[in-house]
Amino acid sequence: MKFLKSTAALALAVLMLALCACGTKVEKVRDLLCDIDVDRVTAAGIDENESVALADAYLRIFGGVITEDKNSPLISPLSIITALGMLADGTAGNTRAQLEELFGLKTEELDALLSYLDARLRDTGSKNVKFTSANSLWLTNNGDIKFKTSYLERVKASYAAEIYAVNFADPTIPDEINSWVKKHTDGMIEKMIEPSDVDGNTVSAILNALTFDAKWEKEFEKVSDGTFASYTGDERNVSMMFSSDCRYYELDGAVGISKDYDGGKYRFEAILPDGKTDVFDFAKKLDGKTIMSLPEREVKTSVRVGVPKFSLDCDFDLIPALTSIGITDVFGGAADFSELAEIKPGEIYVDKAIHKTHIELDESGTKAAAATYISTRKNAVMYEKEVILDRPFLYMIVDAETNLPVFIGILTDVK
Repeated sequence: MKFLKSTAALALAVLMLALCACGTKVEKVRDLLCDIDVDRVTAAGIDENESVALADAYLRIFGGVITEDKNSPLISPLSIITALGMLADGTAGNTRAQLEELFGLKTEELDALLSYLDARLRDTGSKNVKFTSANSLWLTNNGDIKFKTSYLERVKASYAAEIYAVNFADPTIPDEINSWVKKHTDGMIEKMIEPSDVDGNTVSAILNALTFDAKWEKEFEKVSDGTFASYTGDERNVSMMFSSDCRYYELDGAVGISKDYDGGKYRFEAILPDGKTDVFDFAKKLDGKTIMSLPEREVKTSVRVGVPKFSLDCDFDLIPALTSIGITDVFGGAADFSELAEIKPGEIYVDKAIHKTHIELDESGTKAAAATYISTRKNAVMYEKEVILDRPFLYMIVDAETNLPVFIGILTDVK
């Protein structure tokens, strides 16, 4: 498949020179391919099997997260899968196979589907509903790493990623990354990484940020004082919103409701397990077919729904979650990023995988944002033996032809 026009290929060649020129300074905040026309790669649509595969992947990721944290976890699986998709484009061998097993799709298929879904989600059908998504790829301009043009083509064509060449040893780079995230989450996520999260050995950083801001189709009719029993059994005083403009579903061991956002292209859904079922155990047993079939489970009846107003922020280290669901190679010496750069397997690995979310849900609508950060770094070279001359030693200067020492001595102290 031809991704770029001839002018783009020329620009990519220039970019490769910039990325591989050791010590070259580039503008930290300018997309190096911002002026290049790209032939977008996108699917014509998404079928039921593909939808279920993505839903299964979403739930597996969520299941991994909730084994680590039971304090109101919230993720954007779309943000995480998008970042993992860009990561997968740089992998090969078993490293890619593990990611594709999670996706339930080949990497190229995922790329095309996510491009299609991004365009579909942006078309909200209402001025009162907004969805945005942005991707960026930050690459070291250290000349030791030669990135592959084919990789840059894929992430640009499939994810419309902004591409920056930077010196990760520059202490201002974390601020640049945090500013990018803040901008693309409408200020809802202000700080993505700490200064210690990048250094001179960082090779790449992948970022996705998305926002959702929507009014209800019909606002909640009443807000009054209510109570909410927490997971630990404590009773909380809350503002409870009530509506009769909802759908009602019945599932095995649970009931569900949904309420439309303006225009009807998005809806809010909630599933309430029965009192005998732990909500986290219930969530971990959910599969893609179940959540995809919710509309088919609607029971035509009148229903009064109460939803608490709430606002929360979440912060996750994704490495334990991804490892728990079989994504292991990318985090160690088995990582194969040979499609990212001209390197051998094991030279680069993922050292950070961070996900942050924010949500505000009240009687007028919902605001939410998410961001995912995945970075790679050089792997330390492993040696079978090690000799450290950290105590007195004998030394010689030897004639190489005769192997006879010209000088010989013992070092007992260093002054």
